[in-house]
Amino acid sequence: MECVTVLPAAMDDLSRILALEEQCFSYPHTMEQLCYEVEDDLHDLFVAKKGQAVLGYVGMSHILDEGYISNVAVDGKFRRQGIADALLSALDAASDRYALAFISLEVRESNEPAIRLYEKNGYEKTGRIPGCYSHPKEDALVMTKTYHRERKPS
Repeated sequence: MECVTVLPAAMDDLSRILALEEQCFSYPHTMEQLCYEVEDDLHDLFVAKKGQAVLGYVGMSHILDEGYISNVAVDGKFRRQGIADALLSALDAASDRYALAFISLEVRESNEPAIRLYEKNGYEKTGRIPGCYSHPKEDALVMTKTYHRERKPS
């Protein structure tokens, strides 16, 4: 993963993020949704870039001490090079900033590579959502990474 940097997404990155969405998901986000997430204080989008090229991205919403990953996407030509690991590390850093208790996500039950990625990064299977996905219809696994933080006395 040489010369790849992970940084907050900018408006200039959105067309490439949209292309990744369309490449990776049967129901991609729209440009309107992505614009909202870049500008909204309750969302974080991070991109993995090599030069000006966006190789991958991750999105997360956060409220109170809870984080929820919307999508993790890496260009098919650049998978298995540590890019998704670097994106998830950016979420770990964000979890510190926001003092999150956990980050959770849903993943297709059949997506073994993604499940292994999340497990390698400290996420555990914590539930199932029957029929969550369509095209094809499939259950989702809920995976959660818990952060054990010391509570400050009030």
